[in-house]
Amino acid sequence: MRRALPVVTVASPDFREEPQGLWEVYREPYPQMTGRRKVSGAGVEEPRWSANGRLFYRSGNTIFTVPFDLASGDAGAPRPFVSGPFVNVSNQSYVPSRDGKRLLIIRGPAETTGNHIRVIRNLLGEIKRVEPRR
Repeated sequence: MRRALPVVTVASPDFREEPQGLWEVYREPYPQMTGRRKVSGAGVEEPRWSANGRLFYRSGNTIFTVPFDLASGDAGAPRPFVSGPFVNVSNQSYVPSRDGKRLLIIRGPAETTGNHIRVIRNLLGEIKRVEPRR
């Protein structure tokens, strides 16, 4: 006698490129493989799962979280979790904790912009003056 397989909903962390060139995360019931729904916001990098079923992903300088109902497979709305400058190190710039409440993050340097411009007039003449021919 054959047993029926349980219905399990999975969200694929493999990206799917949208027509506008953004990558998104979808969820799709398994084994039916029907009813694919987008669960991410506008553009995704580095999707990660916590052990308790929360999806995390980075979009720009913000990490978002998407809660999942593990029984039904329904996904909640993406919510910002933390923002800041993040370094993408081989697609491993953060890792969620098992309980999904904390992240271990590789932070980047704060972006700074200069407040002045240095203009060098007669650059070639300046180079010749500082470094005469030998």
